[in-house]
Amino acid sequence: MKVLLFVLVSFIFQNGSNEVYICKGSTSKVYHKSEKCNGLKRCSSGVSKLTLEEAEKMDYRDWETDRKSTRLNS
Repeated sequence: MKVLLFVLVSFIFQNGSNEVYICKGSTSKVYHKSEKCNGLKRCSSGVSKLTLEEAEKMDYRDWETDRKSTRLNS
């Protein structure tokens, strides 16, 4: 019984982290893992919630990874 409960709780939490946020602007190219991310503060065209799979299919990149690589290349 404990194993079943653990699997169920793990599944629920895993699915919750599958959501990402994007700015609906035409020049937006990255997704954010939190709706309160500093990177979304400049978005003036609205924010949408998508699954990670949807964002990746639309060629959005991870904001954190993109931000770190930009710093390294500067």
